[in-house]
Amino acid sequence: MTKTRIRPNLCAAYDEEKDWYHIEIELPGVKKSDIDLEVLSGGFMLKAQKGDIVYHGDYTFCCPVNADKTEAKYDNGLLTVNVPLKEPYEGATKVSIN
Repeated sequence: MTKTRIRPNLCAAYDEEKDWYHIEIELPGVKKSDIDLEVLSGGFMLKAQKGDIVYHGDYTFCCPVNADKTEAKYDNGLLTVNVPLKEPYEGATKVSIN
């Protein structure tokens, strides 16, 4: 059987109040037991399968994180992941766009 690999829909945002990345990943119809999520200090890898469809992606963080304190929850096709930063975010340089 040929498997179709696709990148899942993903939304990631830095939460200033809690100093973590909040990530939401859409995995429609996937069972929790078929999700493989690995978080490193610089990014994360995701693989999930539903039949012949494989959701797959490798992503990076702009700041180092505490991977061992990651929290993840899966409910009704939505994987929610919260990853705390190692140090408070200092901000970045604002770039003007012409």
